[in-house]
Amino acid sequence: MEEKNIRFNVLNKLTKDSVINIDEVNIKRVFYNIISNSLKYGGENIELYTKAEEIDSYVKFTVSDNGSGVLNQNLDKIFGRFFREEESRNREKGGTGLGLSICREIIESHGGEIHGENNHPGLSIIFSIPKVK
Repeated sequence: MEEKNIRFNVLNKLTKDSVINIDEVNIKRVFYNIISNSLKYGGENIELYTKAEEIDSYVKFTVSDNGSGVLNQNLDKIFGRFFREEESRNREKGGTGLGLSICREIIESHGGEIHGENNHPGLSIIFSIPKVK
């Protein structure tokens, strides 16, 4: 990331009481897929932001970039299998259109939820996982 002048910011607001039960390999895959998309489609001078915080009975993770985002009408579609917002651009960049669909399956298998929000500029992918009681 340093070679490409990509800035990566992390904000961890969790405490020792913010305990979740996860499949570590699969949650790493979620972060990898989200960050890979940001790097692939974010353009130049990419800035990535990650935040972890406790919200009620969940731990909420936000991964944001300063790229172009997606069309508002496509925010729900980006988690569908094989979805590609711009076919022509995606052929150049590669990928299968499965990354965010896989993220949704993993997060839902943890009892959580995932969605996207446009930042203007950029896109945030937000997911939450229930805390251990």
